[in-house]
Amino acid sequence: MTHDPGPLTLPRRTRTWLAVACFTVGLVLAGFFAVRIADAAPRPPAEVGAGAIQLERDGLTLYGSQRMVDPPCHAVDADGVPIPLESPRGAESITADDRVWYVVARSVAPVPPQAVTVDCSADNSGTAYAVGPQSTVVAFVLAIVGVVGSVLASAAVGTTVLTLKPVGRRRVRPGSASLRSRTN
Repeated sequence: MTHDPGPLTLPRRTRTWLAVACFTVGLVLAGFFAVRIADAAPRPPAEVGAGAIQLERDGLTLYGSQRMVDPPCHAVDADGVPIPLESPRGAESITADDRVWYVVARSVAPVPPQAVTVDCSADNSGTAYAVGPQSTVVAFVLAIVGVVGSVLASAAVGTTVLTLKPVGRRRVRPGSASLRSRTN
């Protein structure tokens, strides 16, 4: 003879603590993604001039005041080693200090924070150039989605845990009809 204990129940206090845990995890994740938003947010680039430009974060992005493919610029690191640049796959731009900067090239590999020198003197088009850390719109958008998603998911799970009604255990008595139907 088997004994079916039925579905397990959780006391209201346990369900409340589980819901609080869900909300807390959601807030922690939202905080993590908020930090990622601040890190991925575009910063005003430094205009290319006569001297070296100090990169504060990994990577290198070359901006132009006009859209273009294959800008006539060359970059070298603090040791004078050339930094390979590649054109972006799509069109990206940032607005900083009421000026629009178009991404025209990025370093192929992340460049550690250091002083870099960028030379665009071969360009006679009148285009202004600027350099900033490597950042992408995708990373910024994903961080925003992470904040919204973690808050919504934790709220949904926490609310579901709170609103579920406890299901009581059913005891099956020996010789009852439900026991006979299960053994047949």
